Amino acid sequence: MIEQQIISRRKKERLDKRTKSIERAAANKERRTRLAERKAENDVAVVKISKNKKTTEQKIEKRPGVNYFLDTFSFIPQCASDVSLKWRSHSFNKERQYIEYFTRFIYPYPVSKALLLATVIPELYYFGNDGTRYRSLDYDLIQLCRKWLCDIVTKESFYIKNKNYFTKREAHLFLNSKTAYCDVRSVLFMFFEAKCKARGISGSFCKIITRVFTIKFEGCINHIIVTSFLDLIARHKDYIINDDELADICDFFHSEITKYNESSDKSAPFSCSGRTMTSIRALANEWHGKIQRENAARDVFKSNRIKEAHWKGLAISNFLFENDDDVWTITQLCNVNALINEGRTMRHCVASYAQQCSKGVVAIFHVSGRKRDSASLSFNHATVEVRAASHSIVQIKGRYNSRIDKITERIIRRWAQSNHLKMSINLLK
Repeated sequence: MIEQQIISRRKKERLDKRTKSIERAAANKERRTRLAERKAENDVAVVKISKNKKTTEQKIEKRPGVNYFLDTFSFIPQCASDVSLKWRSHSFNKERQYIEYFTRFIYPYPVSKALLLATVIPELYYFGNDGTRYRSLDYDLIQLCRKWLCDIVTKESFYIKNKNYFTKREAHLFLNSKTAYCDVRSVLFMFFEAKCKARGISGSFCKIITRVFTIKFEGCINHIIVTSFLDLIARHKDYIINDDELADICDFFHSEITKYNESSDKSAPFSCSGRTMTSIRALANEWHGKIQRENAARDVFKSNRIKEAHWKGLAISNFLFENDDDVWTITQLCNVNALINEGRTMRHCVASYAQQCSKGVVAIFHVSGRKRDSASLSFNHATVEVRAASHSIVQIKGRYNSRIDKITERIIRRWAQSNHLKMSINLLK
């Protein structure tokens, strides 16, 4: 009996001990859970504070005050100078902020958005790797846009201040243009669009002329030869011509402009008076042929010094694409000899772009493909021109300046996408 009582007491002690152990473990677990939940709540609170702080900082950066815009519009003499104004734009959109400030403090009347934004968004200078400041490629065009905007703000006659650029009708059309802003060349588009409409050229033909002239005559928009060519086109509105053919003729006129600017006696410039589009086209074809002959002769007779002339080129990767049947390559041409050989092979005037390539204004790429089982036979050649300022493809030419086929087009688009190059939808139409 005594033994049974001892055994029962020991069992009860063990059971009590086990119960306390279980309760203690449960209490520890509950305590750890509470600590973890408290830590998680603290972390969430810290994240919220950081996000709110970051959002507040972003709002401040995205909605600058008056002082920021005073610096931006400092090129306008009539710009407001009261820095005590506690004004902040209602919009977070940068373009709308410029327009809102300009309309409220500088000029309350409607102004072309493309012209206004072209004066403040592009940078006048850039810094090299050594810290040296250089003028941007669009420096002269930005300064011209700023002059035009200042002329508008003075509330004097814009036409009288810019007679060397516009007629009265052209000035009216230019100031009332609805062209959207893409980059600073949007103003060139407005300029040539006004020129075309003032001459009665409209519709799709006006768009073709404006698009090609914006690219080809960027540095000489008011040259007498360009104006003469526009007058010739206006006299032949029914003449059918596409982008490629017009671009080839523009290359010819650009050579005439260069010849006139470099001549010492400043003889009479090339004139389209008494000519037709057919005769101009024939002259352009003859000039292209002459360029080819000169390039071929240069390839044979020029010294090694010329053959070794080369440049760094643009920071755009070459391209290699392979599938089961074909091998495609796209290569940048970075020396005079390569451009001459390209022009001779493709039968066009790409060698005339050597000076622009050496200055870094444009880059020329050669496109070729071959069958995988053939090591030497190439096919579907093309030449591509890339403009540095806009980082975009502006020309694609096949042999004899012909259009490329769909397969080559797909390869070029794939390469352009991999290098983030802009490529106009109408480029190949």
